[in-house]
Amino acid sequence: MTLERFSEVVGSIYECALQPELWPDVLAEICKAVGGPSGWVAVHELSKVQSRYEVEFGTDPEWQQRLREHYVAVSPFIGIAHHVRPGEVWSFGDAIDYDEFLGSRFYREWSQPQGLSDTIMGVMTKTPERLTWLGVCLDVRATEAHKARVGCFVPHVERSLRISRLLEFRAAQTAELVAAVESLATGLIVVDSEFQVRGINPAAERLIRETGALRVERGCLREAAGGSKLAEGMSACVGARLDRAGASMLYPSRDGGVGLLVQMVPLPTQRTRRPSDAAAAIFLSAPSQPKAAPMEVFVQHYGLTPSETRVLLATLNGQNPRAIAEANGLAMPTVRTHLSRLYGKTQTSGRTELVRLISSMSVQSG
Repeated sequence: MTLERFSEVVGSIYECALQPELWPDVLAEICKAVGGPSGWVAVHELSKVQSRYEVEFGTDPEWQQRLREHYVAVSPFIGIAHHVRPGEVWSFGDAIDYDEFLGSRFYREWSQPQGLSDTIMGVMTKTPERLTWLGVCLDVRATEAHKARVGCFVPHVERSLRISRLLEFRAAQTAELVAAVESLATGLIVVDSEFQVRGINPAAERLIRETGALRVERGCLREAAGGSKLAEGMSACVGARLDRAGASMLYPSRDGGVGLLVQMVPLPTQRTRRPSDAAAAIFLSAPSQPKAAPMEVFVQHYGLTPSETRVLLATLNGQNPRAIAEANGLAMPTVRTHLSRLYGKTQTSGRTELVRLISSMSVQSG
């Protein structure tokens, strides 16, 4: 692809922000540039282990239905879903050993019958609950050149989608937006760089009151125990060291469990920011709520690898070691090694105790 043609495709990507109906044709151009016969823009719900394919090109509806219903859960990308970051580009061979992939159910039953040898994931956005990505399927194994081409398009596709969402957001009536925020079960606090509260919903006020982990003192949000987690998160926000996924912080309860999960997300900055401008949105949730601590926090807390995460998710879904080995093309000793490391890192003695640990922290298993 020439520079001139690349510029034309990028221009078309931004036209999709105003004309979403152009996306299938533009996605076709992206796949052609990368060298793949098909592709999609997908949203993966981490807690549900489900994917939505919002824009598709070159896919077969019947095979896509099988993918959604049966094969997303055994995709090689599932094990790395809690590890990837926006802007990263992965292939199946980066997620697991490629020979393991060729022995997996996903390859034998879904990829190979369609003549597909690999898929590239270009991560666009990441939150504790969902992942959006640009996917391009290949009939050959992905090379660095393939991934580099996808990487060139990822930021433009993400920005176009973000612009589209922003336009939709600004078109919404203010009264409806306020009502929605007020009714959220999740606590929401908007603060400036000095932690002056610019907005707080009833759920946040209730969680602050019930957990005692945070407090609002003279209009400022503070840690009740005088810690530095919030300050460190705000420093990263202001210093542009946090991506849109933000930072997660756990505050213990009085009995030593997880009392409060705090997610700090940086807000868009103005060219000339004033100290009083909103700098971050802070989301609060407690284990007793449906919005429990995300698996990503569990993964980070115990230092799990992508392979260990993949085995953990399969274990939580009720699969025994033999089923895990068969589904992922692994040898039984490899699965046992991953399980042994899982038990060691979490200081549990077996599957029952591991599940009990996750339940005690109310971690979502997706």
